[in-house]
Amino acid sequence: MNFKRGLIAGMLGTVAGALIPVLWIGGYTLFYWFWHDSPAMDREADLAYWRDYGIGPVIGLAFYFGLSAWATYTPREYYRFVSTLGIMFVISIPLTLLLSSLQLTPQGKRAPDDPTLFFSEFLIIVLPPLAVACLIILFRWFRSRKLEDASQPANPHT
Repeated sequence: MNFKRGLIAGMLGTVAGALIPVLWIGGYTLFYWFWHDSPAMDREADLAYWRDYGIGPVIGLAFYFGLSAWATYTPREYYRFVSTLGIMFVISIPLTLLLSSLQLTPQGKRAPDDPTLFFSEFLIIVLPPLAVACLIILFRWFRSRKLEDASQPANPHT
């Protein structure tokens, strides 16, 4: 296991995961404003919308990219980032939906003094991809140990 390489890759993946949607959406929005000569009122409405609803997807993508990079580069062998990201999505999204269907969070209309995200909601969002990343690392570690044991010749003197 190469924990230092995994942590550095995880941090770089987190930064990339946060920058990609910001640059993509920001570039599209700026191009759209320029192309359609949007009035100031529309630009302000777009910015208010992204301030309110855009932070969740940016944080989520940064989290998934960071965990995928961590799970890809922590094992000694070389794996592909995209396949790890695909495995993370395919397994953790259904787990998140399953946990959210258990209704562990407070239900009903939110009061103005309620937090934006309850701790139970935070755990439902964070735990499945974190668990999947840990399982990917453990699976790859056990697999590399078995390959190392199989590649070493048996000791004839025992």
